[in-house]
Amino acid sequence: WVGARRNQNDPGFTNIVKKGVVVGFVSYTYSMNKYFPSASEPWMPNYLRLNLPGVSLELLKTDIEASKKAGAKLTIAMLHMGNAYQLYPSENCVETVKRIFEECGPDVIVIQHPHNLQPAKSIHFKDPFTGKDKTGIVYYSLGDFVAYDIFTWSHLTGYATLKISLNLEGAPIIDAGFEYLYLHRSSKGNLKFIPWQEALNSKALATQQEF
Repeated sequence: WVGARRNQNDPGFTNIVKKGVVVGFVSYTYSMNKYFPSASEPWMPNYLRLNLPGVSLELLKTDIEASKKAGAKLTIAMLHMGNAYQLYPSENCVETVKRIFEECGPDVIVIQHPHNLQPAKSIHFKDPFTGKDKTGIVYYSLGDFVAYDIFTWSHLTGYATLKISLNLEGAPIIDAGFEYLYLHRSSKGNLKFIPWQEALNSKALATQQEF
């Protein structure tokens, strides 16, 4: 888990080792709906007003830098930001994402909150820690994966895959993949993800067959 802390000494990141490659994860939310961090324990959620123009990114940068110092060869920032039910990210969101790459240096940014699919994009930037030119990947929204929303476009979600390897210098190489998934709800209210091509060709979906 990442994005919340049990005490002030907990790190703001989580590093995972997979087949010898250390991948770091950081997560922040711009909103807790009608709630705010506790005045006595403001450190408990990773809270950063990412939807505000010109927001300071120092907390995010500190966590990404700490993840890298702890051995992460690749860092993924999972950020709750953006605008709900929009097909494209706002100008402010696009600008903030560019700043996050340039000031904080993650390799991948995955944004949650819009609830429906938005584009993915490659962004070129100069790593703030090494000064090297890099290419990052941002998924502005993969749609809903756990939540089930009432809007039609929230029923189409995205499944992103990242195959990670290291070059001779130890730098990460990312082979990014993507698949559309349809979130089907039967008449009983049961939910099931179905690959998009399978959903298009399924007679069972057309007849609302139970599962």
